Amino acid sequence: MRCSKRVLPWALGLALCAGAAQAEVNLRYTEPSVNRGERADAMNWFADEVAKRSKGEVKITFFWGGTLADAKTSLKTIGDGAADMGSIVAAYSPREMLPYAVGDLPIGSSDTWVGVRAMHELSTTNADVKKAFDDANVVYLGNFTTTPVQVICKDKVLSKVEDIKGIKIRATGFYGQVLEDLGATVLRFSGVDAGRSMDAGTINCNMNYLYGMRSLRDYENAQELSRLDWGGFLAWAVVMNKNTFNKLTPDQQKLLRETGAAMTDKVGQLMMDASDNAVKAMTAGIDGKVVKVHNFPASERAKLVAAGKKYEEDWKKKTKAAGYNPDTLIADYLAATAKFEKERETKGYPWKR
Repeated sequence: MRCSKRVLPWALGLALCAGAAQAEVNLRYTEPSVNRGERADAMNWFADEVAKRSKGEVKITFFWGGTLADAKTSLKTIGDGAADMGSIVAAYSPREMLPYAVGDLPIGSSDTWVGVRAMHELSTTNADVKKAFDDANVVYLGNFTTTPVQVICKDKVLSKVEDIKGIKIRATGFYGQVLEDLGATVLRFSGVDAGRSMDAGTINCNMNYLYGMRSLRDYENAQELSRLDWGGFLAWAVVMNKNTFNKLTPDQQKLLRETGAAMTDKVGQLMMDASDNAVKAMTAGIDGKVVKVHNFPASERAKLVAAGKKYEEDWKKKTKAAGYNPDTLIADYLAATAKFEKERETKGYPWKR
């Protein structure tokens, strides 16, 4: 049979084109969010690089906005092979991704690039994290991040941990639990609704990220930004169906792994640039609204980290009960963090070398 040059579903294409020099591989990528923003830019860069590095042999087609799977079902959809690859969030698969969820604990580095590179290192070297991905029938390729947690308030400046007591704040995850422990009234709902809630007085603060404060227009109702630079959600990955990955040639597998690592660097660059640009814009003033920035002292940030220890212990108990080694996971994660902190200090960020 003569091999068709048109793009076929990739496994079928390989079967029909057996004996041809190379079969074109078209990978279906499921993404719950829309094709907009810095993370989408990183994903599009990843697809372009894969096509370029493979000389058009491997292509990625995105299915945006949850058209193949929403955030809660992405891991299963990819593991089952209904999508070849995609973005997964550990918080939506807490049982399957327990070891990987170490990246969501309020520990580690507040540097965005250091965080994503540490998670990439952990995910490609730690036996427990690799097993979790393997058991889910997926292969890890790269990492995303929310960037560090910040707080913007309508009429409150956080300069010490004690200032958290009494605030009414929208917050999520471990971070919301810690803030609640420290005396805040925590409401949990979408960040999209934070502006209306601040305007109505339901909350007077919002937990967000610097670029998010700009894109969601938090500055319209709150102008006191306390830079906590606290942790961040890092258990957020690009993964690929293991069966699909194993059918690729060794060169194609290597290409995807290497480009996934490069994309992780790109995520760090784009997210840091977006955060810096957001601060510049908000402090200069947007539509007459000027945001004041207050840096939270490092000594007070250490108290926030200490306050989160009990949630670290909760995670450790669950992780150990599931048959993993939480102490080794944390030690490996912190060692990776230290490694990339040192690399940043000695060599600078990759895109500035």
